[in-house]
Amino acid sequence: METSSDFTLNDKISLLKKINLFSGMNDALLKEIAFRVYEVYYEKDDIVFKKGDQGNRMFMIVTGKVRVHDEFHTFSIFETGRIFGEYAIIDTGERSATVTVIENTHLLTLHRKDFLEIIADNHEVTLGILKILTGQIREKDILETKLALRNKEIIKQKQEIECQKQEIEKSNERLKILNQEKNQIISIVAHDLRNPLTSAQSISYMLAQELEDLTEDQTEACKLITRSLKRMDEMITRILDVNKLERQHELMDRRPISLQSTLQQVIYGFEEISSRKKIEIKFEPVSLYVHGDEDLMMHVFENLLSNSFKFSPREKRIFINTFEEDNKVISEIKDEGPGITVEDQKKLFRKFQKLSAKPTEGETSMGLGLSIVKKYVNMMNGEVWCKSEPGKGASFFIALPKAEIPDC
Repeated sequence: METSSDFTLNDKISLLKKINLFSGMNDALLKEIAFRVYEVYYEKDDIVFKKGDQGNRMFMIVTGKVRVHDEFHTFSIFETGRIFGEYAIIDTGERSATVTVIENTHLLTLHRKDFLEIIADNHEVTLGILKILTGQIREKDILETKLALRNKEIIKQKQEIECQKQEIEKSNERLKILNQEKNQIISIVAHDLRNPLTSAQSISYMLAQELEDLTEDQTEACKLITRSLKRMDEMITRILDVNKLERQHELMDRRPISLQSTLQQVIYGFEEISSRKKIEIKFEPVSLYVHGDEDLMMHVFENLLSNSFKFSPREKRIFINTFEEDNKVISEIKDEGPGITVEDQKKLFRKFQKLSAKPTEGETSMGLGLSIVKKYVNMMNGEVWCKSEPGKGASFFIALPKAEIPDC
């Protein structure tokens, strides 16, 4: 709103001299204009005028800050010493933008009728003002031309990006097809290897039944063949597991799974190696359920237990603990093996990463087990991590979303 003047006449003249529109006027004319200038004050978020309002005066900023904008876009931020709405003193057209106060602002305002009265008998001033306004219009025309050229560049870049996007989509489709073909080839090769391998394992098993009729060298050779065939079978299983990862999302059956039941089944599968290496598994049954896929969970725990047995010396222990934390169920598999170095811990869960520690009895290790574990756990919205110190064994942790015990 308009207020009584706190700004001196000389203050107003000094400000007018800094404004391009009045720079060519003499002191007498500036003094006359200064007499007609009013002070107005606006608070933060006040609107000085809106887009579409009828223009009838211009504004000069003494202190403060305003924003020139429309509904969706900010055109400019004006601060101390700037003028806005200047065309309104010679044109009765509608305002082309809205001006909103950003912080408490002190303005000087000049009405069109006052300005026209002042310059009515001064044609040189009128021509000077028209020259200044024409220059401003020319600058805006140059800016609009630059904006138009920039807009063309942006459109061209957008078209190029769209073409690149289409090429990427085509490449992705080709890669998808190649990946499917690769998976098929891997499955065919792995399964074709299994057929002669199964036959060889059967013969090896038959030979193992007749060890008492063989010489010592023949017995050792038979055992070597059996171990080699077993290693080959494990390698093929790992290859098929990696291949299956890429399509497992489609096959997942996420539901409440009993940890006790799953772990007991997994532990049962390791009875033979547990007995042979005299390694005791310590497991306290718990009534905890998790959201997951039972087949994936079996693979996860089998891989982790397999590693614990491989890297544990004879007559050691493996501990399996489960507990709740933050609506998750955490399972820990801890061994008494050689532990994992800091450098090796950085390689964990990557494909084909072999660690410095060696299996205690020459067991095979392709470096795929932990990468499979991480992939499966992530697919079940879980987490996996390891804590270990060299010489103090290793603990692997699996955190999965907790599930309520299902109704029977």
